[in-house]
Amino acid sequence: MSIKKYLTALADELNYIHSKDFSWGEEHGFPHFITVLKHGYQIHFTPNATTHLANLSRLIFENRDKDLPRIEIKNYTKVTQQVVANMFADGKFNEEFRNEEKKTIKSLKSSIEKAIIGKTQLFTHYFPAWSIGIESEAPFKIGPVQLISRENWIDSVDFPQTAKDSYFNEKSANNNWKYLLKEALKNENHKGNITGLASDIHSAVKDCRALIKITIRGFEKDYSRKLGKIIAKSALDSLSLLLGGSSLFLKQALYEERLGPIRAYTLIETNGNLWSPGFRLSDRVACFSKERIEKAVKDIDQFIPSIASILDGLLDPSQHSHPKLTTRWATALDWFGEGCRESSDSIAIAKLGTSLDVLSNGGKATGISEMVSSLLKIEEDSIFNKDEKTQTLNQLITQIYNDGRSKVLHGTYYDRLESLEIERKQTYNIVRNTLISAAICLLEYKGEDTDKAFRSMGNEGKQPKKYRASTH
Repeated sequence: MSIKKYLTALADELNYIHSKDFSWGEEHGFPHFITVLKHGYQIHFTPNATTHLANLSRLIFENRDKDLPRIEIKNYTKVTQQVVANMFADGKFNEEFRNEEKKTIKSLKSSIEKAIIGKTQLFTHYFPAWSIGIESEAPFKIGPVQLISRENWIDSVDFPQTAKDSYFNEKSANNNWKYLLKEALKNENHKGNITGLASDIHSAVKDCRALIKITIRGFEKDYSRKLGKIIAKSALDSLSLLLGGSSLFLKQALYEERLGPIRAYTLIETNGNLWSPGFRLSDRVACFSKERIEKAVKDIDQFIPSIASILDGLLDPSQHSHPKLTTRWATALDWFGEGCRESSDSIAIAKLGTSLDVLSNGGKATGISEMVSSLLKIEEDSIFNKDEKTQTLNQLITQIYNDGRSKVLHGTYYDRLESLEIERKQTYNIVRNTLISAAICLLEYKGEDTDKAFRSMGNEGKQPKKYRASTH
């Protein structure tokens, strides 16, 4: 159906709903309404009206100009519903509507975009995060992202004066919120009464000592935050990728990530008697000296421009020469990070293998092997593993893709007692090196922005770089 037909069907339904011939009954479902502030009216929507609205919104949304402010279909539909309700209350869908459908459709589209622009601002998002302390002395910048210590963040932000003077009638506490918050944060087990604005912020930041800052323009608020979270996670995972050591992905993560407990206990009974509980800290606990962190940051400094360029591409694809490849690399990194955070070796291998699959855009074991060979400057038939068992690069990739990723995802592998610790370590090493090399190559890449470009991308004539775990 066309926009005209969907709008006509919706107009007819709204006119019927708000006529004297209509009464709410079981056949009409539960009433849903939108308030029109201008008139103080409540415009009701039946399930039929909601269906027509959804179809109308989707069709208009799919034909929006790509340069218009970015918004997701869910919130676009909400805006459309409010605009339709406003127009209905203004009498735009009366008896003369059918004679002015084109004019009404044009007005509808214009009003929707005006409403979206009103919801589009320059949003700066902050994401509480765990880190190893890179940001402890000063904000750590990587492209459009900053990693900031909690203390520095508190000093750098503030509420509007009107909020500090009026929020919950706590003027004194509100104007002193930074001091009250810092005092409460000094004791992680603080149970005292925190008043005013400091109370709200304390709940948001008390668990993490760092925050990630990212500023986004041209997006509606919710969509802006979604993009911000992707970029923030990519930045943090990139640091863990460069620093080395899979446990860093547990030590450095957004507060919203799915993570295991910080500590674990074992409870055992033999011969009817309990043993004393066992206790251990998980890999989430970070203990790094200032000197160690400074050395690690210095070691990865040469790779930061490559990561920064990718993050810039995620933030503003229109200003990057290879937006598809930046998105593909970041998605591959996301799989890699999730593989490192995974507790099950078999599932971890599947996720790490998927990282290579995403980077190469399919191609199965053969295509992935060619890509890794090109990026790392290693012949496919050259010996790659010399420790546990002798393997060529091609054999290792085949093992990762066919015996690891494919078996797990296709249900062939099911014995969770089988040890895959060595295979997981091997997979981690090869994927990490490939991702880093791909990021470096992408910074210098002058070719087309095609999905399979990483398969043949490489630093021709150069020896592959060696990436060591700086913090381990």
